[in-house]
Amino acid sequence: DVNQKEKGADNAASLALSYEKGGLYLAAAFDKNVVVVESNASLHDESQVYRLVAQYTLGAWQLGALYDDHDETRYNPVAPLVAREIQGSGWIISSQYTLGQWALKAQYGQSDIMMKSAANERDADVFSLGADYKLSKTTRLFGFYTSEAADLTWKSGSNPAVTGDESNGYFALGGELIF
Repeated sequence: DVNQKEKGADNAASLALSYEKGGLYLAAAFDKNVVVVESNASLHDESQVYRLVAQYTLGAWQLGALYDDHDETRYNPVAPLVAREIQGSGWIISSQYTLGQWALKAQYGQSDIMMKSAANERDADVFSLGADYKLSKTTRLFGFYTSEAADLTWKSGSNPAVTGDESNGYFALGGELIF
């Protein structure tokens, strides 16, 4: 019975392992039933997230990769037996090249993480280009552009599948002051 399955802090677990040597950084993480207090998540929600990270720095270059596997069930607080599932996996590769005060960055990733129902599918690609300019040890300016494109498929019963796509672009400028 969902009402008897109290989640919350007593049933949550989070584990992370990391290794660093020279320019190599490796990490693995696992979260189970971790609820973000500021979110609208119910304490009855169930989740499992696995994450792997690798990063290597060689001279002015920094290369990185991330893999994420996500499986979450969200229960409706009004009708606790009605659940929505969010499942899928995603990955990102990234690079950074430091040239004097500049850090030039690029990132590409794919994900199929979405709310599952019937035979719905979502495959998304994300690409980002950006640059940071270091003014001092405590101050930097940055800018980036991100392009996101997704192919969507909806299928209901014996009806033919309906497909569509969506795309978004984001541009940002900002600064960081560490004090």
